[in-house]
Amino acid sequence: MPKAFVDRLCQGTFLNVALVLFSSGTPWTHGYLTRKTEAWNAEGGASKGGFVEFDEEVLLLTSHAPPKGGMQVSGAGGYQALRWDGSCVTLASEEVTTRKPPSPKHPRIEWRFIEDGMRDALRKDPDVDQAAVAVKRECKGVSVGDVSKKCVDADNKLVESIVKFVESSSGLPEPAKLP
Repeated sequence: MPKAFVDRLCQGTFLNVALVLFSSGTPWTHGYLTRKTEAWNAEGGASKGGFVEFDEEVLLLTSHAPPKGGMQVSGAGGYQALRWDGSCVTLASEEVTTRKPPSPKHPRIEWRFIEDGMRDALRKDPDVDQAAVAVKRECKGVSVGDVSKKCVDADNKLVESIVKFVESSSGLPEPAKLP
């Protein structure tokens, strides 16, 4: 991707842009984590913190090649990558592969942070719509802190249904907030 776009993208968290970039038919390279690693953004932009999980799917935005000639430092090469939640992470070359695992993982996608137009497009899929209704019913407006197992399960099903729909869709609307 163009460096200027990646720089703007990785200064914030752009969930709706991530959904469009992960959608079917886009030309971006998908990567998968080879291990659980700390989620940090070495470019100085926004970072969600926490961890990127083993087998988590990301988009490889830019590569950071080690310098040619001279001394090679372990871990000098790597990538700036986009997660499904719209946050960027910096990964060392050995932390990511392009070989797709049997069941890629995805971070939590916050339904409440999805723009109205994008939500409407997602809800056209019956599985996403049913999962969104189930989250509303089971979580009763509470999404963090002390939530029931039914709420957690419903939220996980919503994330799975969003990912499945986005991966098969190429007609998502342009996000209102762009980097």
